[in-house]
Amino acid sequence: MTHLEGVHNPLPVSPYKFYVLIETTGSDESYDKAKLEAFLLRSMEDGLVADGVIAQDISQASNFWRIREGISEASVKVGAVYKYDLSIPVEKLYDIVEEMRSRVGDTAEVLGYGHLGDGNLHLNILSSKYSDNILAQIEPFVYEWTAGHRGSISAEHGLGLMKAEKIHYSKSPEAVQLMASIKKLMDPNSILNPYKVLPQSALSPEQGS
Repeated sequence: MTHLEGVHNPLPVSPYKFYVLIETTGSDESYDKAKLEAFLLRSMEDGLVADGVIAQDISQASNFWRIREGISEASVKVGAVYKYDLSIPVEKLYDIVEEMRSRVGDTAEVLGYGHLGDGNLHLNILSSKYSDNILAQIEPFVYEWTAGHRGSISAEHGLGLMKAEKIHYSKSPEAVQLMASIKKLMDPNSILNPYKVLPQSALSPEQGS
């Protein structure tokens, strides 16, 4: 809310630790709205939800999504951002956020958001500038923690280029070698998405054969 322009806080007097954004679709707007309101009321009565608001039109719904989708954009305006896209068992999803806050202390701000249904956590560590000291507090801890809790170091956006060498935290040596063999078979000249996903250490021996 501080760094993102053009958004309005739908719950200005409700400073809670967690917010969940839910979107539903249906064929009968009035009936669907009544069901959603009943669901929210029942959830509040059961103590599952402390407060909530329902978008009354497409403009309000767009504002809700703008807040959620603008987190990454707002984070960049703080300065340096260390980003991790993790897959973690839902019951452990937020634990790494709290542990990371303990590790970095006052030197950085730690944000955790993502997709509750499938255990996909976007872990962002924010600081005014990049620092070797902060990075040393984050890596390899974030990878070791994720591997130790049966998670994956790469979720929604794939492994990519920067984390290709970290694949062993999520895959066994045998699995990586099998992937490299398939890569060599299907892409002998290594022209498809080069340097991504698989570490060069897994590909080089085969490329030289």
